[in-house]
Amino acid sequence: IETITPPSAAIVTTEEMRRQCNLNDTASDDDLDEWVEVATGVLERATGYVARPATLRLRLDGWPCGNTIFLNRYPINSVTSVQYLDTEGTWRQLADSDW
Repeated sequence: IETITPPSAAIVTTEEMRRQCNLNDTASDDDLDEWVEVATGVLERATGYVARPATLRLRLDGWPCGNTIFLNRYPINSVTSVQYLDTEGTWRQLADSDW
């Protein structure tokens, strides 16, 4: 799965982390932000859970047997399109009613 639009915000704010860690100044803010980013990445890679909104693209080499495409990320809020390359090399978009 390819990330088209990466998440734009952390799952917790720096202020929330500072409060949780009982820190009264901003000296550790950069470290806190990095720790949240790393921990979020570990969670997402290990579980497939997408903790922050992002736009993703799944490319397959062929149409799957059984006509079912499994997405290994969740939760999925929406699917914007399903496209395929026809036998003549032209990209086609499936009608919403077909998926």
